[in-house]
Amino acid sequence: MYMILYTISAHHVADEWAFSSNWRYSGDMTFFPWPKEPQGILLPIITKMNPMDEFIYLYLIKTGTLILVCLGLWLLTLVYCFKVILPLIKAWKLTRSEGYG
Repeated sequence: MYMILYTISAHHVADEWAFSSNWRYSGDMTFFPWPKEPQGILLPIITKMNPMDEFIYLYLIKTGTLILVCLGLWLLTLVYCFKVILPLIKAWKLTRSEGYG
């Protein structure tokens, strides 16, 4: 769940405040540890992102890798559900039908 909320928030901040590894305004914007929009007085000055924000923006957000990671985590969750949880439910129903539960 954290990854989905992070992805949505990061894309929102990137759409509003970032371009080409730069921030549109001066301020305390960041992608790490949680995407944060600027607060307070904003000056219309193009500022360079720090290396961590630049990596997240260029290689995870712009390439779509962050969305693929989210989809992969959901796929792993579904596989886990079908492999582990469904057999447990079937076993529980079987024991109840035999009168053990």
